[in-house]
Amino acid sequence: FYPDDDIDVQLLGIGAAFIWAFGAAFILFKMIDATVGLRISEEEELIGVDIVEHGGHAYNDFQTVSYIPVGAVPVLPSEAHAHAMVYEHKLSEKPV
Repeated sequence: FYPDDDIDVQLLGIGAAFIWAFGAAFILFKMIDATVGLRISEEEELIGVDIVEHGGHAYNDFQTVSYIPVGAVPVLPSEAHAHAMVYEHKLSEKPV
């Protein structure tokens, strides 16, 4: 900085860049949310996005003991095995 520089011009540039970036991002995210959505379903969130999106665990050191497939989210942990068995049976059935 030089003592003769006017800080007002720099502040105006900062404000203009912030307003433009915020406005453009806001409009873009609203358009995405209106078309395909920004969030996953609650069921997919409970199962884990790494399993739903990629079919595997992102952090192998932090795996749970049992895997609860999509469509088999139990209310109680004791029901997990029964739900998983039903889901596996559905997967083994041949399509009509």
